[in-house]
Amino acid sequence: MLKVNSKNFNFQFFLSDSIKVKSLKSGALQHGGATKAQNKIYSNIEGSDYITINDNNNKLSIFVPDTIAVNKKADNRQFIDYAINYITNNFNNVNNLQFEKTKGSWYSEDLKKVVYDNITIISFESTNITPIDINIMTILANYIKQHMEQEGVTITINNSMAII
Repeated sequence: MLKVNSKNFNFQFFLSDSIKVKSLKSGALQHGGATKAQNKIYSNIEGSDYITINDNNNKLSIFVPDTIAVNKKADNRQFIDYAINYITNNFNNVNNLQFEKTKGSWYSEDLKKVVYDNITIISFESTNITPIDINIMTILANYIKQHMEQEGVTITINNSMAII
């Protein structure tokens, strides 16, 4: 197992732990955001500054929202397609892409309210993750953030969440 300091990356936020919450709204108000995944609602919370990279069985994900300009509903298909192409072109052996359509919430500092998104989480597993791989995912998140006019876009590395 390897620990990589999250401060080596240009993350807006880094949250290495998670907690179950009652609802998407309460998670956004109490912890800044929440995600519903596999029928559980959780918020990522602070832990250590370190990303844990396993010797094998690592999972990388990107969260693609269905909104543009923070909270205007939009068709995100072109961004999902872009992310799929980007991942398959930049990572080896990506024949195990997984997709989960789910919901998320976050507290918008700009709008001073809870924003809800339908999210497509695109994930893949890798036996080996390096800091370069994390940077590659950060570049993808920055692209989506810029082109979808978001305050932030989420990536996960195993159990850690980074907002770009």
